[in-house]
Amino acid sequence: MGAFRRTYGELEESLLAELAAYGYAKDLGARWNQTEKNLTFPNGSLLMFRYAENMLDATRRQGGQYQLLLFDEMTLTDPRVIRFLSSRLRTGDPERLPVLGVRAGSNPGGVGHGWAKTTFIDPTEGGTKVHVDERGRTVRFIPAKIDDNPHLNPEYAEDLNTLDEATRAAMRDGSWTSFSGQVFTVWRDDRHIVPASIELPASWLRYGGLDYGWSAPSVYELMARDQDGRVWLYGELVMRETPEAEQARRVLALEGNHPPCVRAADPAMWGKTSSALPVAVTYAHEGVPLRRADNDRLSGKARVHSYLEDGPACGYHRQLGWATCPMLHVLDGACPELVSTLPNLVYDKNRPEDVDTHGDDHAFDAARYALMSVGATPHLVLEGVPEREPITDPSERHIERGDVAFRPADLDNAGARRLEDHQDLNDLQSDPALARADGELPEWLGKSQRAPWLTD
Repeated sequence: MGAFRRTYGELEESLLAELAAYGYAKDLGARWNQTEKNLTFPNGSLLMFRYAENMLDATRRQGGQYQLLLFDEMTLTDPRVIRFLSSRLRTGDPERLPVLGVRAGSNPGGVGHGWAKTTFIDPTEGGTKVHVDERGRTVRFIPAKIDDNPHLNPEYAEDLNTLDEATRAAMRDGSWTSFSGQVFTVWRDDRHIVPASIELPASWLRYGGLDYGWSAPSVYELMARDQDGRVWLYGELVMRETPEAEQARRVLALEGNHPPCVRAADPAMWGKTSSALPVAVTYAHEGVPLRRADNDRLSGKARVHSYLEDGPACGYHRQLGWATCPMLHVLDGACPELVSTLPNLVYDKNRPEDVDTHGDDHAFDAARYALMSVGATPHLVLEGVPEREPITDPSERHIERGDVAFRPADLDNAGARRLEDHQDLNDLQSDPALARADGELPEWLGKSQRAPWLTD
């Protein structure tokens, strides 16, 4: 059996302090090893007290074998650590040593709040029923409030009453709907999510945001901007352990006939490992040119905050009698990863203004990349390469210029549908998304003519 907290210091102040108060179970014949932090019972059962704050700590238990795992204050631990340690639940003798599973206690809040809520609270409807998961495991949630513990001193309840509303609701009332440390407290499903039947006009500019990963997922978010500056998220990809070329093909399939004017991508995609091409260039080979995203995390978080706030009501909500509604809407069912993870993000304990990167922040990162590109440097929406054939000839050159990766053919053979904010084509030479390898513009653009699709 294994009992876990993030650090030995936390163990000393919680589980081990309780164990010492009961004499290390000597009345049960148990023997305590202070050096190893092990409690051995007369029948040979072993209870090991261990720490695991991150995946490096967790992998130190890779060879371990547990029949029962105990987690105290579980939501303070990275869910990836919980999931990895849970994979160590096994036995070589099911008849004599059955696997008992996981037992955990926790307050709401922390980096694991969202995972705990979707794993225990939501499936059991707040503890009102027993849930059986897809693997046939029984899941139970036993809610608790301060009044359920008759051993607490009265002053403790009075102290909780002085806390801020979110912390008080979590620690006193056991509320899992809001919690201390939550980043995006303004999120409301009934305000930000709109019916999937709403049609987005083809004239709206489209934007894409891509957060790259392998074991952690790559996430691609698609959004459109309306005439009021509001963004509507309507597409999402979550790709785990997917080769780069296949990712690019899936991006094209999701975009369909409405390619975005900007695909703002994770700056890590421009990194080069050994002799392999950068991931951004592999995308370009598949006909998916990318622009390096603005990765200022604090500015990106602030941008997401601003879009989650209200502005003048959109047409849909005006029909419902609303005067205002959020500046960001998500079509129902279109972006489940973003909807399920964004409200559960918490602040980084070491950088309190930033989102904790140990949480499921991949959809958030993809969305902030896209939002940071909205209204920034103007870009062309390219048409005229409908098939956007992948590169089959390794000798065919690509361009990796500054913050952009694309194929010359993607520009030379393309036609322009919309050019936003530019008033003269001469100033396009400063835009690295359009400049040729020699610094010149593609011939089809010309140089000294006014853009015919713009009006005064």
